[in-house]
Amino acid sequence: MKTIKVCFALALLSSAANVSANDSDILSVVEELRSSQEYQTRIEKIKENSTELQENYKLYIESIDKNDELVNTMGPAPALNSAEILAVTSTSTNYRWEHLTERSYSTNKDHGGIVYIAVIERGYARSTSRQAKINAMPMKFEMEVAIKRGNTVVGFEVYYSYQNFVSGTAKSQATSLVYPYSTIRDRVYIR
Repeated sequence: MKTIKVCFALALLSSAANVSANDSDILSVVEELRSSQEYQTRIEKIKENSTELQENYKLYIESIDKNDELVNTMGPAPALNSAEILAVTSTSTNYRWEHLTERSYSTNKDHGGIVYIAVIERGYARSTSRQAKINAMPMKFEMEVAIKRGNTVVGFEVYYSYQNFVSGTAKSQATSLVYPYSTIRDRVYIR
């Protein structure tokens, strides 16, 4: 069984963190997803939506400032407003990512062996609330990567794995870190 360390901020793309041979397996799989056009399009959409939220917050701060009220210039963490399974890969597909649309209910490819899912969260989730399961069995948390627009974190990529997979339903869920503390779920049938 492979041992894969939990990596924050995706060591592959950022700093020169220590990466073992087993770590490079998940990191190369993640790098393939991150370099795809479908992935880039989805991330840009998240960043564009966060720009509108920040502009509204700036207008709010300006209106308070005009009334000489005390203002904390740090913006609030955005509430979690989407968490969707973005892509699936596995050993039986030679770790080629299958991208899912927002309306996907099933994968088109047959997956098996070690399976990975990538979940994209827009906003902030409580890290302890995150979970993913296949056929009601917990998936292993692999890593979390911040999605940034400039210096602002607007969401997260979260990766999970499961050993000895044949087929079944993958479910993910996360609860917002800030009000309204809603729990968002997604599911997809993996063939």
